[in-house]
Amino acid sequence: MTRINGNQEMKFKERDGCIRTLEDKIWIPKSSRNECITFFHKILCHAGVKKTFEFMKKEYDMEELAKQVESIVRKMSSLSNIQDIYRSHKRRNNR
Repeated sequence: MTRINGNQEMKFKERDGCIRTLEDKIWIPKSSRNECITFFHKILCHAGVKKTFEFMKKEYDMEELAKQVESIVRKMSSLSNIQDIYRSHKRRNNR
């Protein structure tokens, strides 16, 4: 199975019901990327960008894996920081 990605030709194979790269990594389709990265970020106890990326790159692949992980993990971290600030502010005002 071959797919053209921009100027790059990517080859895939199917094994155990999964699409895999020739390096035998599971290919994550666009429709599942957000959910997959979020899942690994959470099961790694909200590890940062580097740890989430390092964990995923061992067994998984997608277009621009590092960039996708960085974008999603940073968004999640920003949201978490906003929630922390809100909780802290709420606690101070309820004293």
